[in-house]
Amino acid sequence: MRSELAAAAAASPASFTDIRFERRRGVVILRQRNRLESVAERVSDQGLVRCLSPGFAWGSCGFTQVNDLPGAVRLAHESSLALPRRRPLALQPLPAREAEALCPAEAAPSAVPLARKLELTELVAEALLAADRRIVDARVQYTDEMAETVLVTSEGVALVEQRPEFTLSLLCAAEESGTVERVVDSIAARTWAEVEAW
Repeated sequence: MRSELAAAAAASPASFTDIRFERRRGVVILRQRNRLESVAERVSDQGLVRCLSPGFAWGSCGFTQVNDLPGAVRLAHESSLALPRRRPLALQPLPAREAEALCPAEAAPSAVPLARKLELTELVAEALLAADRRIVDARVQYTDEMAETVLVTSEGVALVEQRPEFTLSLLCAAEESGTVERVVDSIAARTWAEVEAW
């Protein structure tokens, strides 16, 4: 994917082009009381092209598929030429470089079996419901995803970052004598171990 983005940035007719693309993959589990409500896979791809030409303004165009990239570059360049400026914008040159911050495979959300994620939500829901006789409802939502971001420029900069993200959210409701109280709590973490320990 990085090579396709870099080739599109280098082929841009603008004096400067940068392309940012983010791909997210993950799972969402929702448990209401002791009942599993849903298990869903989340998939999201989105990108942005920005172009600048001397004497003109920035132009940008969003895209959701790498196949749409040539058209997005063309539209961003055309948009950049639509508004002349009185004073040209000048960018500081950046030296060409490549950098990667990759997530080790064993730390990725996909390394944790779905059965273990389901077990965690079940244990948490049971613990909430058993905490007090007045608890009438408990909702547990577990979410994880791997976010991969790629940034390339027409000057030869290429950066890749992978970020694992784990979230566990809880809602608990208690009722007594017609009065209902709710409490919400959550944790966002970079590792499965942090969520499990919480």
